[in-house]
Amino acid sequence: MSKKTMKPASEPQLSVIVPVYNEVVTVLVLLEKVRDIQIDKQVIVVDDCSTDGSRQLLQDHPELYDQLVLRETNGGKGVCVKEGLRHATGEFVIFQDADLEYEPQEYYKLLEPLAENRADVVFGSRFWSGQPHRVLYYRHSLGNRLLTTLSNWRTDLNLTDMMTGYKMIRRSTLENIEIEECGFAMEAELVGKLAARKLIFYEVGVKYYGRSYEEGKKTTWRDGLRALWAIWKYGQGRYKDVGAQTLHKLIGFDDYNREIFKHVEPHLGRNIMEAGSGIGSLAPLMRKFKSITLTDVSDYYLDVLSAAYKRDSNIHVRKYDLMNHDPEFEKLGIDTIVTSNVLEHIENDEQALHNFFKILKPGGRAVILVPAHMALYSDLDKNLEHFRRYGKADLTGKLRSAGFEIERVKYFNAVGAIGWWVSGKLFRAGEIAGHHVSMQKILMPISRLVDAITGPPFGLSVIVVARKPE
Repeated sequence: MSKKTMKPASEPQLSVIVPVYNEVVTVLVLLEKVRDIQIDKQVIVVDDCSTDGSRQLLQDHPELYDQLVLRETNGGKGVCVKEGLRHATGEFVIFQDADLEYEPQEYYKLLEPLAENRADVVFGSRFWSGQPHRVLYYRHSLGNRLLTTLSNWRTDLNLTDMMTGYKMIRRSTLENIEIEECGFAMEAELVGKLAARKLIFYEVGVKYYGRSYEEGKKTTWRDGLRALWAIWKYGQGRYKDVGAQTLHKLIGFDDYNREIFKHVEPHLGRNIMEAGSGIGSLAPLMRKFKSITLTDVSDYYLDVLSAAYKRDSNIHVRKYDLMNHDPEFEKLGIDTIVTSNVLEHIENDEQALHNFFKILKPGGRAVILVPAHMALYSDLDKNLEHFRRYGKADLTGKLRSAGFEIERVKYFNAVGAIGWWVSGKLFRAGEIAGHHVSMQKILMPISRLVDAITGPPFGLSVIVVARKPE
């Protein structure tokens, strides 16, 4: 496929992805409407091997878009959206059909809840609008409502228009979602995968000017059947980032977070950096400290953290890649680095520890919690993208090589280690399920008691406190 870039996009507020297939009558009118929207935007047009003159028309009018992608084979809407996302740079993304059924002036309405940090996803509903809409096929309307009802049953959402063509979403949210459906069924797939992330959904009513088959409408009953399959297949939320899925399953497991924090808190200073904060499980417990810097390499997690702590003047959210050290962090006066279940995801963990050493001021501490015992390594670890689990000697040796002195090292959560062995080694579970979390909640008081009495010789995790010499 060939690509033609007309001008660079400098992180606009909105990326508009326009799939085009044989829309010679409407495509220029649509792009002119998009151009007239007074929003800082990037327009990406993906021509899906049109044969009616649309492609040449697009090439003749480069002033109407920022980037034109020319596909050499017809792939379908899902393929076009996936291709467009590779080039999107905006904070938010919307998919815009080229057939004039949806009105670009509605962007303002869709954007408002996102810009105000009240929503992660906003759908434009054709059926809950009070707005003008063309009266057309009853069976199509009935089919759409049936698909929405079945999707809601699978996802536990209460959408009124699951198959709407107007879905505006944070780009960082889409980064870890892999679109698998080629055609219109990607709409149902996307709803299932977004719903699994426990995001905040909004709906707004939009105008809808449907067209007839004589006017070029392309969806058929076959697309409806494929959407049914997609609702069933993706309704439980299959997406690439198993780690994100696990973090969301652990939301609300406050006892576990508090137990970890009980071991961490005595070693914290006044200027704390959490490396790899994810969705911020420990952050609420650190609020009382003078200065906290939450970091992650994922834009999705950074958006979650920024929205959650935007009113906390002592909490700062910054992007940091543990493998690509940013010298600016050395100027922050960090006296404590906390990291929980992060190092195991990094292939070259020794480099990350050297970078921690550079960031810390003399006398500062690194407080590190990681999964323990390679003997427990299973498909649970593999699917969570763990490179390894650690023993005491392994982790302390790497810290000493980075220049640290070891102050304390111990295992944590012996009962959890037994549960991990049963689930991962005995029953060969591939991911952490809801019942695993429920069982751990029940056993947490027992685990706390066992750890207090025995000072366990093994555990689900190992905790190390290391100090940078004065």
